[in-house]
Amino acid sequence: MTNEIDLVKQALVAEPLDRQARDRARAQFLAYRETARDTSPGRFRKVLAGRRHGQGVVGIGAGIGALAAGAAVVFAVTTTLPAENQRTPVVPSADPAPVIESELVALTNRIADEKPGGDASLIIESRTTGGSSEQVTYNLYADDGRYFFAEDRASLAAAVDQGRDVSASSDHRKAQAAAIFAADGDLTVARTKMVNAEPNYLGLGLGQAERQKLWNKALANSADVMAELGIEPDPNPPVGKELEMRVGSALWNNSYEALATGAGDPKVRAGVLRLLSTIPDVSVEKSTSEGVLKLTAAAELSGGDVVQELTIDADNGTPLSYESKPVEPGIEASKSTLEVSRVTVAEVQAD
Repeated sequence: MTNEIDLVKQALVAEPLDRQARDRARAQFLAYRETARDTSPGRFRKVLAGRRHGQGVVGIGAGIGALAAGAAVVFAVTTTLPAENQRTPVVPSADPAPVIESELVALTNRIADEKPGGDASLIIESRTTGGSSEQVTYNLYADDGRYFFAEDRASLAAAVDQGRDVSASSDHRKAQAAAIFAADGDLTVARTKMVNAEPNYLGLGLGQAERQKLWNKALANSADVMAELGIEPDPNPPVGKELEMRVGSALWNNSYEALATGAGDPKVRAGVLRLLSTIPDVSVEKSTSEGVLKLTAAAELSGGDVVQELTIDADNGTPLSYESKPVEPGIEASKSTLEVSRVTVAEVQAD
């Protein structure tokens, strides 16, 4: 039998997985394997779809975007589409749902025109996963695209001084650019830009024929996985509620990636909040006493396995913490706390 990790690597839109992703993938694969083998008529089947969310070097500097998606595996629910949907051309987009969280909109309006100082965002992340000890990373995201990380401030200064820029292994710029556009741009276009910030097989903005080609390629890449699991895949790309669910998941994941790496820029924060306000499965709770907003992504946005909570400052939208709470067995809880500041690369280098 094929090794579980090999199966994940061959999944839809498969890309290299970091250590956390492999561990998570194995746990979820084992938990869902028997369900996936059920081929009874009308049964929803879960297909492993590998995604890359880790950044930097495995183990350190991975960035909290890896946690935002509940680690790195998405389960794509496949069904048989009605015949009329199979015949009718569909040109999907990330058309915005009604903006439902006025608290986020109000905060967006307050911070969108703020002017950041410095030329870089310094994000200090303290993360725990399961029973592991706390891991601290210092992440410096320069406005010109460079990215440096280390495990303490002195090592970060050395990395900058020696030019150890690892931005080539950190694909966060597209998500940040989409967020900046979303701050005051057309929201329909912004949603599509954010969904497409990472490679996917949804084909937003493409015609039916182009979508079908992309979907066929994804099916071919995951053929061994589905054969091993006894799954008969849907021959057509997703539409309707299924497409809406996947768009919402991508919006949450990629928006958080932008926030996790560009939180020092008020335009990024404003754009992310504006995008998140359009996802029906994201709720907002305000704590007046603590001065924070808690954004909760329902388990549906992670394939049903974790509830994700993002806590932000109610005055300026700065992220304070992220927590992943499993609702399925075999998945470890995780929590990150963040310290965000605007700095200059020169002052970090001089430390």
